[in-house]
Formats: sequence, C-alpha cells, structure tokens
Amino acid sequence: MAHKLWVQVGDRGATNYDRRSLTTEGGAVNVGIIDLWMFLLYRRFSESMEEPQETAMATWVFRNGTSRQFATATSTLSTVLQPLNNGAGHFVGAIRHQGQLFYVDSLNLPINETVRRSLNELFGPNRMYIRLGVQRQGADGNLCGLHVLAHMTELMLSESTPSQVAATNFDEGMMREHVFRCLRDHEARRFPKLDIDSRLVLPEHFPNSVEVV
Repeated sequence: MAHKLWVQVGDRGATNYDRRSLTTEGGAVNVGIIDLWMFLLYRRFSESMEEPQETAMATWVFRNGTSRQFATATSTLSTVLQPLNNGAGHFVGAIRHQGQLFYVDSLNLPINETVRRSLNELFGPNRMYIRLGVQRQGADGNLCGLHVLAHMTELMLSESTPSQVAATNFDEGMMREHVFRCLRDHEARRFPKLDIDSRLVLPEHFPNSVEVV
C-alpha cells in the first residue's frame, strides 16, 4: 500500500509514514527522511557538491540476488556527502572534503563488510579515512542518521573545519523537531547546539583516528 506524501520537494518526497518515524521519540528514523534532507542540502550547494545517492543503496538487491552498487564519485574537486546504511539499521556517513576522506559514526562501531563495500565503490579500495571524533549519541537511541545529517549540514553551512565540526555538541533533544520543521519549510538549516555554559557534564566525544578501508 502506497503511503501519502507528507512533504514534496521537486520530484523527491517524504511520506506520512516517514514523518511518524521522525516524530516518534526513540523510533528508528526512516531512510526517506535522510534522503530528502540530503536533497535539500544538495540543491543549495549543487555547484560544489556531488548529488548524494540513495542512502540504502547497499541494502538493495536485484532479482538475481546481486547487490546494487554506489556509483563511483567523480571529480576529486567536489565535496561528497554520503550517508550510508550498514545493513543492520545503523547510519554512518562518508565525506570527501578538500580531497580528504572522513568517516562519521555516532556509535563508533567497527566498519562492517556492507559499509566497507560501499566505501570501496564510492572512492576505491585502500583509501585512508579520518574517523572523526564525533559526539556519542545518547540514551534516546536511533539518532544515528540525524547525527550524520547534523555533521554534514554543519560542515556545509559553517566555515568550520571537519575537526571543528566533530567537536560540536549538538542538542539531541531538539534534533527530531528541527528536522521536522526544516523539511516542512523545504530548507536544511544548521542543527541546534547545546548551551554548554549551563551544563555540568558535556556529551562524550570519541577520539579521532585513522583507518584504511
């Protein structure tokens, strides 16, 4: 059964089913939300950014059982922002910015075979990635995709370096509402940050590391 559209931007859209996944506290956020946000970001930066591919590409198979593949990123001068599904319901992010490759994971999990294959398809094998020391997602859970969006959006809309973006303390309690409002308004905006002056304990951040994939 087809779900009714909630938001449509050009030929892209998110359904009411996607909206419920976003507004249900603790619920897993549907890939339709991730892809529509990335389309909004691309629409704003299309001259310097490659168009993101479908986040769930690596989890799709053809009728003959073979997996679909990501298209190889083209010009080495362009920025690539690609959310990825690890095949187990967890979202991570691959970034190429100013010629360097970065990896974002709010749980800092080992790179599994599904993600490894996706990275190799996008950028080729045996490439060095800087695993950014991003904020560990909190107890709400299922915010991994929104953390990926927060970091990619901050990179594009601020003048910060990737390392500075990784050090940002995002307000997890506002993430779902922020994405809801931005999609409704057809505009990707920077995610709200914590008022660190009023907090005794700041969110944990993972250490930066380097990994060859």
